[in-house]
Amino acid sequence: MHERARRCAGCFVGLLFIHFLWSPAYADHTISDALRLRLESAVSSQVDNVKGVGTSYPGELLTFYEERQFVPVWVDNSGSKPLVVDFIEALRNSAAHGLNPTVYLPDSSGLVDGATSRNLTILQLANLELLLSDRFLQWSSDLLRGRVRPEKLYDQWQATPRERDLVDVLRKAVAGTSFFETAAMLVPQHIGYRRLVDALARYRLIQSAGGFMHVPSDSTLRYGDSNPQVVVLAQRLIETGDLAISPDKLGPQFDDGLQQAVMRFQARHGLDADGIVGPATFTALNTSIDDRIRQIVVNLERWRWLPQELGSRYLVVNIAGFYLDVIENEASVLNMRVIVGKRYTKTPIFSETMTYLVVNPYWNVPASIAVKEILPKQRADPKYLESQNMRVFSGWGDTSSAVDPSTVNWAEVSPSRFPYRFRQEPGSGNALGRVKFMFPNRYNVYLHDTPTHSLFARSVRDFSHGCIRLERPLDLAAYLLRDNLEWTPSRVQTATQDRTESTIILKQAIPVHILYWTTWVDPDGTINFRDDIYNRDLRLSEALDSKIN
Repeated sequence: MHERARRCAGCFVGLLFIHFLWSPAYADHTISDALRLRLESAVSSQVDNVKGVGTSYPGELLTFYEERQFVPVWVDNSGSKPLVVDFIEALRNSAAHGLNPTVYLPDSSGLVDGATSRNLTILQLANLELLLSDRFLQWSSDLLRGRVRPEKLYDQWQATPRERDLVDVLRKAVAGTSFFETAAMLVPQHIGYRRLVDALARYRLIQSAGGFMHVPSDSTLRYGDSNPQVVVLAQRLIETGDLAISPDKLGPQFDDGLQQAVMRFQARHGLDADGIVGPATFTALNTSIDDRIRQIVVNLERWRWLPQELGSRYLVVNIAGFYLDVIENEASVLNMRVIVGKRYTKTPIFSETMTYLVVNPYWNVPASIAVKEILPKQRADPKYLESQNMRVFSGWGDTSSAVDPSTVNWAEVSPSRFPYRFRQEPGSGNALGRVKFMFPNRYNVYLHDTPTHSLFARSVRDFSHGCIRLERPLDLAAYLLRDNLEWTPSRVQTATQDRTESTIILKQAIPVHILYWTTWVDPDGTINFRDDIYNRDLRLSEALDSKIN
């Protein structure tokens, strides 16, 4: 079982022969002496590099080895210990969590001819010791917090990294905890993560069997058709479990069973589930297995960016999936469709806590929207502000006063020096609808109602300026206020009619997680895929495969 890992241990040794030459300065030193000198030099110079061994963890390594008086754990005077074999096998298994093992195990094929761990010098043994400890810290950090920092890749993405004392993790691992147990302890414990890990394993089996069958897209397929193309379609849907039928019972007829299978496939890919195989469905069908695996891998990484605890009760919005879920004890108790930010006004990604909601909210139009969208319309139609139930104020401060829009020469108002604030009054046409849900955050993003409910019928719903519009806001209000006897659903409904703004503090605050998942797995095992509406998957995939700095 460990033969492959033993070869990889030799790869490490081979790299050291190439990169770390013997130095006379270490001829009379022990391995402990060599470790101490290198680590002290690295830390005192404040350079994240132990001479001869690149590392991002000089301080942690010094702490670890000082505790044990610089006695090595991976090697001794005879060479590498059996512990190395087990660790390298665990590094290779990082692929099960969507990490790239070659990041930790560089390809050194052909470099180790004749090299054995029993022929290493003191310096080379010290280098191997430090390299292995550094790889452990990098590997454990990647499993815990994610390999990539989203803030370096994306604008407006605020991660909440999980924390743990990695030196303590290393200490326990080399003391006897299996490396596989270590990995299981470090990764997200949420069932959603585990489901996605299982999906990755299933899709890699499909990949090893040759991948998905290509479905010719010569013509649209629908119920009642009968031709060889229908057979290929059915075979393709069998591969992913959308069609439950034995291949030897397939016929050329597009029947009820096949139509239901197409609709299942369309639903889990975020398409209109009409049972008709047109261009969008063909594109989803013929997306390669490699691309789907890549999609799973980047979403596993996004799981590692989430907080340690999501909460026993929390609210999640998946931007790429256009849905909201209220979760209690890992089960959905309320869900609805949402509308999210456009591609050029993206909804930010973050976690915060909802503390209150507002019935009949005013909408203070953001300055960017005021000058780019409202001002041109007012110039074209002097009655526009009045028609939209908007008032004008002299500024944003508490002392700002109302301004009669008919007294302003809007043609002379400069967008670059815009001295006004537009405020839309409560009412049926208010852009925020009847209620908004507040979880104060740096982006000034919140959930709210909308007067434009027809847009919820669309399968792709990126129409907002960044905030999140809800399909059934009063249902969410009723859920959040269920322990508030004063604000019953009927009272909230009545309050929305009187156009008086009311703030309601939640008796129980609730965590809100705004996420970006282009794939996830339902409790019944159904894997879902969505288009990458903000074009974020490719950059993350490339970053995951980059070398360790």
